[in-house]
Order: sequence, then structure tokens, then C-alpha cells
Amino acid sequence: MATPKRKAIIEKATELYYHDMAKSGIQNFNTPEIEELRENGYLTVATSELMTNAETKYGEWIHNDSELENFADFQFDTKEAMQTTCFIFGSRGIGKSDIAMRIVDKLNNDGVICIVFDPSMDWIQRGSVSQYSTTKPFSDLQIPEHSMIFDISRLTPNDAQRSVEQFCKTLFDFQVDNSTKRFYLVFEESQIYFPLSALSSKNTQNTMRVLTVGRNFNISLAAISQFPAIISKELIKHAGQIFIGYASEPNTLSYWKGILGKKAEDLDASERLLRLFQPKQNRQNPNRAL
Repeated sequence: MATPKRKAIIEKATELYYHDMAKSGIQNFNTPEIEELRENGYLTVATSELMTNAETKYGEWIHNDSELENFADFQFDTKEAMQTTCFIFGSRGIGKSDIAMRIVDKLNNDGVICIVFDPSMDWIQRGSVSQYSTTKPFSDLQIPEHSMIFDISRLTPNDAQRSVEQFCKTLFDFQVDNSTKRFYLVFEESQIYFPLSALSSKNTQNTMRVLTVGRNFNISLAAISQFPAIISKELIKHAGQIFIGYASEPNTLSYWKGILGKKAEDLDASERLLRLFQPKQNRQNPNRAL
């Protein structure tokens, strides 16, 4: 599966822009410039949608069966988790959400309030968090007292990005005033919330604020994605615990090769590969697989 062509991305982004204008009741609007599409996140969302559609249509489904049950000694450091972020990557079906569910179980047991942004209802069906809220377009997400799944399956990627961005602002402001509680956010399809342009885009300032300084106010996060090549490099830079699974897409392999060197070749060699990197504990050799 190759990255979508520039023309296809622009056409899809323009389609999303027109849809939003019509939904907002605006009847007379001009064809958007590319810079406008980029600034408002339409290019990122379009790229993500096209890549996801291609993965669904042509991608190989990697079955896990009970593979994760072999990780009886699965470890996740809560203290590290609240100081640095976690990044989970792999192709469809490799077990990304299963890893995140184990992390949430661990954090729940340690008294951390976990909040999951679930676009597929997978967490509702399989996760251990019992409370969930179905989110409607343009509705505000409220700060929960206990761990919560926000079902955003009814939202378009643009609507999901706006709702989550507003929630991050609300949560951050809340924690600045009273940071006695600990919150951990789980971003499925994280390329929507942390695109390459995230640092400069006005539409992602609050998610980026949570990423970069949230730890100072007891907020941390896990980001899950199939497409690291279109995610902000800041996310990887702040990641203290990284899980990497099977990959075959050329741009993705090229991306990881720049970080892992020859070890990246292994990502295309096994349908069962799952790697755990903990840079804080391996300062001498951060690419060492555990």
C-alpha cells in the first residue's frame, strides 16, 4: 500500500471542506486554497482517510489469536507513563488496542483515570472500562469522575478532532486549577490529533499542549496509529514507552529505519513481531529490543 497521491489528497480534503461548509449552513463559499486546507487540518484528515481505506481494501489482516496471552510478564511503568507518553504502532489486527487495554487496566489499578477516544466501539465491546458515553457532533465532552470511553464512532474525523481538541483544553484548564487527580488519555487513530503540522496548526494547540507539558499537571497519554510517517515528530520525541508491531507500507518502513536502523527490517519479516522499547531504562542503547 503506497501513500496516496498529492492530487487525491487535495481532492479528498476539498470534499471534506465542502461537506463542513454545507453542514454549517454556509451556502456561498470559494474553492479553498491548499494553505487553507493545510492550516485547518483537512489535508491531514484526507491523507488518514485515504490510507485507512486503502489498508481496509487491500491490506492483509494480521490475526492475533491468543498471541498476546504469551506476554505473561507484560510490564508497564505507571510512574514512567505519567512522565512521558506512550506510542503504539502496527498494521491492522496486530494487537495495538490489546496492548492499550492492558495499559489501561494497569493504570486503573494504580488509581489513574483513563479516558479513551474510541472511533470503532472496539473498547466498548472488549475493554474492561465499563462506563462509556456516545458522542454526538458538536457536543462537549465532560471531564469524568472515573475512567471513561468516549464513543466517537458517529463523528467524522474532523468532528472528532474538534471535540477532542476542546476536551483537551477543558481538561488542561481543570488540572491547572486542581491537579490532584491523574488522567491518562488514549488516542486511537492518533494521526488525526497529532498530524505533522500539529505544532504550527491552530487546530491542535491543546492536544499538543497536553503532549508537551501535560505531565506537569498529571496528564499523560498513549497514541495509537498505523501511520507514523504522517504523525508529528514531537509525539515520538516525548514517548518513553514505545510498542512497535508488524509493518509493510514502504513509507512506514522508511520512517522506522531512520529511528531503528537495521532493526526496522524485522518489522516486515514477521506477522507476530511485537517490540517494546523503553528509552529511559536503556539510555546506553535506546534501540535495544526487550
